[in-house]
Amino acid sequence: MRLCLDTSALVKRYVKEEGSDAVRRYFVAAYGGEATLVLNAFNIGEALSALHKAVRRAGAPELYPRLKNRLLGDVKRLTRIGSMKVIPLTVSAVLASAPYVERHGLYIADALQIATAKATASTLATGDAKLCDAARAEGLDCVLV
Repeated sequence: MRLCLDTSALVKRYVKEEGSDAVRRYFVAAYGGEATLVLNAFNIGEALSALHKAVRRAGAPELYPRLKNRLLGDVKRLTRIGSMKVIPLTVSAVLASAPYVERHGLYIADALQIATAKATASTLATGDAKLCDAARAEGLDCVLV
């Protein structure tokens, strides 16, 4: 199984919300060598920003360093064992995303998820129904978490 996680799916690994159990299973499968998780490098920065915002909103900013370390630790460990691929953010990747912005009215960050999933022949995992619909319209498999 090869899954491209968008930021909304990735954050569910670290913040308990609807869909977190499914994302946890994806990470367990990756750690067990049964799945490869794919991220665009942009997702890592966007997830850190989302985690920072979540802990501030919850009134618990002291939790951010621990969540940041968990996320970065997962990326390092899974990349090292070959169960995660981090795709660099390049100008060509952004340009490849533009048609999805135009066809589906997506924000460029969401369009980038479709481009990344297509480039890596991955199923897209997202918490965003509009993005999932657009991915399916582009011929991708998509899992709404």
